[in-house]
This record gives sequence, C-alpha cells and structure tokens, in this order.
Amino acid sequence: MKIYFTVIGLVLFSLTSVAQAIPSKAEGFEYFVTFGKQAEASWGDDDFSQTIFFIIPKNYTKPFYIRIFDPEVGGMHDEKKGDFNTYTRFTLYGGKGAHSNKAARSIDPIPGYNSGVRIYSKTFGGQPQYDNKFYVMGPFKPIDGEYDANMGGYIFKITVDGVKGDDGNLYNFFLSSQSNSNVSIDGANAFTYEYALRLKSDGGVSHIYPFIDAGLSSVILYNFDYDKDGEVYVYTVSKNRHVSAVSADNVWAKQAHKMTKAEHNTSMDVQLFNKKGVNNNVTVYVLNQYEDAVGFFSVPIGGVPKYRYKVKVNITQ
Repeated sequence: MKIYFTVIGLVLFSLTSVAQAIPSKAEGFEYFVTFGKQAEASWGDDDFSQTIFFIIPKNYTKPFYIRIFDPEVGGMHDEKKGDFNTYTRFTLYGGKGAHSNKAARSIDPIPGYNSGVRIYSKTFGGQPQYDNKFYVMGPFKPIDGEYDANMGGYIFKITVDGVKGDDGNLYNFFLSSQSNSNVSIDGANAFTYEYALRLKSDGGVSHIYPFIDAGLSSVILYNFDYDKDGEVYVYTVSKNRHVSAVSADNVWAKQAHKMTKAEHNTSMDVQLFNKKGVNNNVTVYVLNQYEDAVGFFSVPIGGVPKYRYKVKVNITQ
C-alpha cells in the first residue's frame, strides 16, 4: 500500500492586535504622501488629496484625539522639489453625510468629497515646531460623528489637501484616547478608498486590506506611478501569491481578480513590494464589478489572511 500526500490550499486567519496607528503595523508602510496642487503627478500622488475615515465604537463615550505626526512641509521626512513652498490643509468632518454621501467614498476629490459637518481645520506650511512631532486635534465627542450601524460606531473623516506648492508632505496619524500620548481606543479602526503612500525603501513589503463583502464577484486593483520598481501580489482565503499588474512612470496599471464564495466576508491582502534603496510614492485603489470603490481597513476585518496547507491523503493499493 502506498500513501500519497497532495497539498491543497486553506487559509488560517491571524488576528491583528488592536491599534490606532494609521497606517497600522499590519499595513507596514510608514507615511501617507500628499503633494501640493502645483506638483507633477509623476511624483506619485495623482490628485493631491487624501481622505481617511475613523470609526469610534458606539460603546466608547469619552473624548478622543487625532494626533498627526509631522504635518508640516519642510522637514526631515518630506519630499522637496526646489525650495519648500507647500501648504497642506487637514480638515475633520463628522455629522450627517460625512461617509454616507456617495462623493465622500469616491477615489477622487469630486464635488461633495468634503461632505458632512466641518469640525476642525488647520493648514500647515513650513513650521519647524511640527517637524518630526505630533500635532494634536481635539478633544472631540464620539456622538459628533456620523453613526453607522453596520460599522458599529461613529464615523469621522479627515481630508488632506495640498492647497499650494509642489513638494510632498509625508505624515501619519494616531487615533488616541489621550492628548499627550498614543493610547489606543479598544475596537476603533480606520479605513479609506484610496491611498497615496510612500512604499518601504528597505526592500520590505507594504499592505492594503480591502474587505470582500458577499456581493463581490470580482475586483480590479489599480496602482499609479510604481515606476516598475517592484511587484504586487494578492493573498486571500483561496489565492496564494497571485500576481497583479505594476505600473510604469506616471501611468496607471490595473488587474482584475475574480472572487469566490469562500472569499466573501473576508479581507484581501494586497502586498506591495518596492526595490531596495528606492524612494517610491504610489497611489492605489480597488473597484468592484460595479466600479464602486472598495474600502480597505488599517486593522483588516477578520484578520490578516495567512495561507495554510491541508494534507489530503490518497490511498492506492
């Protein structure tokens, strides 16, 4: 009697820890990038605007803060073109329409992207006091967000707009229960429909985690200005290292991927590899079969999918 072992794929979810660093440790990259509106798109930011949504769980009733790391333009992390001349505006919205307005969920800053009730706004230029430091927005009350029963909490939105200049502002966020330190809020999360990000320059991998709901039969992955300096791979509950297209300089690339029933209500892990030693800004987003943008989460819903192997035993006489 001979026993043959055939390997078939199965995914085991590895749950992420609670974290409100945005981007999160699971996402891997360090900074978002937003250029001034006079910049050239070939620097990696296609529309000079970024929108991030924050979810405050409904059972959290204390004040919260949004801490912006390195919001100024002109210091050690930012991307200079000539002399620094750039201004970036950070605006927080809550209330009705902050997320439910369709324009808010667009991949572009179309009319209505800044929907909702404006709560706070600040524009940063080259103020050295904010270089490599946190600027604190808040305190804010959770009930001032837009309540969403499906999300299980109140949604706030930050728009980041390059209002003037041609330099790149590199920054990140922390959603905190304290003003003077980074203290996580249990159950909170952040998500978006498009990222303009700085890929890791050490040859490591960055991630985005689109959520594949039950209605999706396919998705299309888009990336802009990758400069052919890396690779993109897809992992899901039934896909192991599927290759996706990589863009050249100042152009878009896209790749369709069919979704199976097994992948519904799970997260996809899109892995973005960058050539070691290269500073590379790229823009990425995902559309479904109806050409609606698919949200991706800092803390992936259901956890990060890890491919697992199941042994199938075939017995022959």
